[in-house]
This record gives sequence, C-alpha cells and structure tokens, in this order.
Amino acid sequence: MIDILNKLNEADRNNIFELWNTLYPSQVTFSTYQDFESFLEASKKQLNVVHRNDQGILSGWLMVFERDNKRNFVMLISENHQAKGVGRLLVDEMKKREDQVQGWIVTDSTYVRSDGRLYKSPLGFYKKLGFSITNDQWTKKDLRSTKIIWSKSREGSL
Repeated sequence: MIDILNKLNEADRNNIFELWNTLYPSQVTFSTYQDFESFLEASKKQLNVVHRNDQGILSGWLMVFERDNKRNFVMLISENHQAKGVGRLLVDEMKKREDQVQGWIVTDSTYVRSDGRLYKSPLGFYKKLGFSITNDQWTKKDLRSTKIIWSKSREGSL
C-alpha cells in the first residue's frame, strides 16, 4: 500500500529514524532523534511517499523536498522489503509528481553501517531507473557521495 503525505505522523517518523540509522553508512546517521526532526523541519515543500506492509507498518519511504531552489529526494527501504519492487514503486510515484529531482548516493560498497555490516551502494538500482550519474561529489565525515539526477524531459530519450 502506498500513501502520499505532506507531513509524516509520529509513528512513521520514528520508523524512518530507526531505518535511517540502521541502513545508511554510520557517517550519515543521526546522533539524536531531535537531529532527525531538525532535518525534517529544514526540508521544505515535502512530498512523502510511504509504502506500508500488510500490517500497515512503514516499510519504505521516499521524501522529495526543496533545498537551494532544487527538488531533492531521499529514500529508505527496510531490509526485508529490498529487491521486491518497493523502491521502484516509490520512485514511480515520485516521477508522476515531479519534473526533475536530484539526490546523493554512495557509489561504492566500502562504507560500514552502524551495525558493522557493509553498506551496499544503490548505484545500479538508480541507473536502471533512468537516473543520470553526475561528476558532482560531496564529502561528509570521510564519506564521498555522488549527485544523481532524474528528469522527466530526459526520460523519453533513454
């Protein structure tokens, strides 16, 4: 089940905070729940696309938001829902509503998550869905990310 929300409820925010700190490399986890809340509050003009499992629990989240006059996105899929089409569903919903978005991804799998396991790069996933990989790099706490862009105007030319 997919929900489109302008604002997340508290249960969803708690689930996303836990997913974020479990799934992403440790360099980009939030130290406190308040830090996560501050990130959400700073994310203007939000569009939240939420996937729920059969029990109604959040299992995937994609947020589009405005920063520096550009539409950005971030996405998380719970481990037991990865490689099952949930990410594609969320991206497809985003593409219906946005003309262009950008995001930042880790392009290699050498970084470690907070549980000590390696973080798997989503590079192949985004390439398959028509995102362009740019040469723009961003580094935070020794974690290097690469900007990706999807544009509706390019979709037909791929």
